[in-house]
Amino acid sequence: MKKRLTRIVGMGATATVALALLTLGCVFAATAGPREALAARTQALRQTLSATTPLTQTITASADWSGVEAALATSNGFGGGPPVNLTDHQFAEITRQLHDNYNHGVVHLAPPAQDWAGMTSGLQQVLSRMPGTKDIGVKLEIVYRQPMTQHMRLVAGRYPAPPPPISGPQRAAADVSGVLPFTSLFQVAVSALTARQFGLHPGSKVKIAGPAIATTGRESAITLDVTGIVMPDNPSSAFWTADATLLEPGMQEVSTALGPGVLWVGGVFSAPGSIDAMQRDFGVDGLTLQWELPMEFGSLGAQQAQPLADALTRLGAQAPTLPGGRRRARLGRADRRLGPGPAAHRVPGDSAGGGHGAVAGLRQPRGSRAYRAAARRPDGGDAPVG
Repeated sequence: MKKRLTRIVGMGATATVALALLTLGCVFAATAGPREALAARTQALRQTLSATTPLTQTITASADWSGVEAALATSNGFGGGPPVNLTDHQFAEITRQLHDNYNHGVVHLAPPAQDWAGMTSGLQQVLSRMPGTKDIGVKLEIVYRQPMTQHMRLVAGRYPAPPPPISGPQRAAADVSGVLPFTSLFQVAVSALTARQFGLHPGSKVKIAGPAIATTGRESAITLDVTGIVMPDNPSSAFWTADATLLEPGMQEVSTALGPGVLWVGGVFSAPGSIDAMQRDFGVDGLTLQWELPMEFGSLGAQQAQPLADALTRLGAQAPTLPGGRRRARLGRADRRLGPGPAAHRVPGDSAGGGHGAVAGLRQPRGSRAYRAAARRPDGGDAPVG
């Protein structure tokens, strides 16, 4: 009997060990399933993110110049004088504040050195005859970027220099009249594709329609002096893809009194340091401000995808506030372009251009306010390019 019990106990001991191993195996099986699933989802998320373009991985804020200028209360403190335009330092400070506002929680921005800001004019009618256009009308946007030269390399000529600052007598006269003088000459750089399409080279002069002169109401003329031809350091970067017409001109279908027509649309880079002249010439007629803040995802895992999507949704529903002047400046809603996938989300209504926070127009130039303006006002050219 004792022997029998010994065998049973022995079997029992063996069975207990086997049960323990089986239980441990069940625990591993229960945890390995979700872990493997999480790893698979994380891998899929990272593959999705790696397949998206740099432009889709940025947060963008935009606003009209007039709204920012008024909200920041940069007008002459004595009243009646001309507006005091944003300086390069102030423009950079807004970029820094936006970076600080967005870079928290599950939203991680790239280092501030990768941020950039811009001012873009409306499309300006070209008065010069442009070689290579076959007498088709041309409109150009003038773009100011901060910073600029680190995103390109010079292949011919030199980088443009800013216009001279307003003189003391001009400033005194503006304080009386309330009108700042416009700049009649801008040095600009153009992409190699723009130069090839329009037959431009260092030394080319292109005349465009300028702002209306306050004293006469007549439109002025601005000369664009091409000083340099540039190539992008990274053509797929958000700096170049946010407004594709800066890299390569395109043709836009327009409606005319005589029926359907076409129009060339392109862009040029204004000189670093020309921020004051840009605002004096194009601010009142329509100058769009934008800030691009690249995100980085590092070791983002599938578990963080939904919280990130929720955070981006909240950002997209808010209009950021900036301290400054006597009031707080409200920019357009932030727009972030994360590609399809677990963390993807778009703000409802941001897929169409127009209005504060409708940044899609900047990202898709052919649907932009500038293109729509071109479609409304087709034109030709008659003066030669120098």
